[in-house]
Amino acid sequence: MGVPLSILLVDDNPEDRFLIARELRKEFSEVVFTEVFDPDGFYRALEKGDFDLVITDYKLYWTDGLEVLQAIKQRWPYRPVIMFTGTGNEEVAVEAMKAGLDDYIIKSPKHFVRLSMAVRSTLDRARERQALRNLETRYQDLFNGIPVGLFRVDSDGRIIEANAALAEMLGYEGPSSLFSVNMAGFFADEGDYHRWLSCLRKEEVVRNYEARWRRRDGEVIWVKGNARLQPRGEGFLIEGYFNDISALKQAEEERERIRHQLFQAHKMEVLGRMVGGIAHDFNNLLTIIEGFSELLLHRLGESSPLWRAARQIKEAADRGANLTRQLLAFGRKQVLRLMPVDVNRLISEMEELLRRLLGEDVELVTELAEGIEPVKADPVQVEQVIMNLAVNARDAMPEGGKLTIRTEVVTLGEEGPLKDTEARPGRFVCIVVSDT
Repeated sequence: MGVPLSILLVDDNPEDRFLIARELRKEFSEVVFTEVFDPDGFYRALEKGDFDLVITDYKLYWTDGLEVLQAIKQRWPYRPVIMFTGTGNEEVAVEAMKAGLDDYIIKSPKHFVRLSMAVRSTLDRARERQALRNLETRYQDLFNGIPVGLFRVDSDGRIIEANAALAEMLGYEGPSSLFSVNMAGFFADEGDYHRWLSCLRKEEVVRNYEARWRRRDGEVIWVKGNARLQPRGEGFLIEGYFNDISALKQAEEERERIRHQLFQAHKMEVLGRMVGGIAHDFNNLLTIIEGFSELLLHRLGESSPLWRAARQIKEAADRGANLTRQLLAFGRKQVLRLMPVDVNRLISEMEELLRRLLGEDVELVTELAEGIEPVKADPVQVEQVIMNLAVNARDAMPEGGKLTIRTEVVTLGEEGPLKDTEARPGRFVCIVVSDT
């Protein structure tokens, strides 16, 4: 269920309020009305502001619709308002539209149907305007948030001129607060400052110089900028600008992290092929051991003193075969074979291998629902999917975390996840793998 549409209905005629609510409930399945019929109720609702849209009459016993509109726009300038009235006229409609009214509808039996369409179109326009405002806000934030710090420094490193962006970038209250600071104090590494100064003295112009600066609060940021040195008598002046490129540096680090993840994924793929090949050969050896152990058990009989030892050989071979089957799944070497699969049991049997795969820093939690019926699937393929998800989760939690595997039974119809697929509606066993 979504959030219900909330409408503030301002009308002192109870019959009209009933008709409006009835008509809108035909169009909107989830709608909540706050009905207002006196000034006290109106101002309480206005103060709360918990409504998406306002529908108001023009002629009210304590005021008129224009006053209502002005009060709403003054308090909530972006809330859409519709005037639904039988007592207004063209002049009222024009004045109301100039004041910010979204729609004006004559209150008559045939226009009740139009009210629903007007509400929907008004809400759509309001959402579009809000999206545009959000876009404009993001643009302004981006434009104003890119700091370009301008400065002029004397030969002793004292700042003699700076702009507000530089002060903000370094965490100072304003440009004047920088005049008592030496430029060398900005650099997190004093040696970096002297290298920058040496380049300026030698070349007189330094472009795209990157350095780490330390803000007033101690935070280290990355900056990049240009500067030039101008000789002045026995001394010189340095003027230029620096940009805060910390976000760019973080993006580069993120790109490097993703590249490393892709490299690790490739290594896992190669490892999977190698493991699959080894497991295949090992499986052939286990087949021989299992065959001869079964033959020994058959010939010895339970009365033989060697029967217990032979049984242990058989059980160890079975465990080895199970491990090999999981390794083959990891290496993607197993041929597809459909059979009834107890999903809960399959996950339980995988726990030991998964714990080894995840390591000590990742906690494995299983939440297996009761009453899960067998499903027709390839158990190796299911294991492979779970294994891959576990590997991805482990790589996404380098500092540790928790991996949860949950099973449940869900009923799906033709819509939703099954839409445009060959799957038939019905009951499904759902495996949910989540990490922190």
